[in-house]
Amino acid sequence: MEHRHNCRHTTKHPVSLIYQDHQPIEGICRDISREGLQIETDDTTLPNNAAVRVVFKGDETMVGKEIRAIVIHRREGCIGMMFTTQPENVARQS
Repeated sequence: MEHRHNCRHTTKHPVSLIYQDHQPIEGICRDISREGLQIETDDTTLPNNAAVRVVFKGDETMVGKEIRAIVIHRREGCIGMMFTTQPENVARQS
């Protein structure tokens, strides 16, 4: 049973995950809520608790928006993240 306080919004926003001095990891934001987001990506090498910058690309309403988040879980093809800063209007624009 899922215990979320806020509903998820399904999206298809392309993103880049920026982690320290590593090459950016490209992915697709599959869902987003006021608390976090799920990224579909082939590269799931980020460690749990890694602090990353999530940079939105592609969509005119989202391009250039940046959110800070930490990696909560990883599994094949997917990274679950929790925001460390409150996103401005991101979940509402999805």
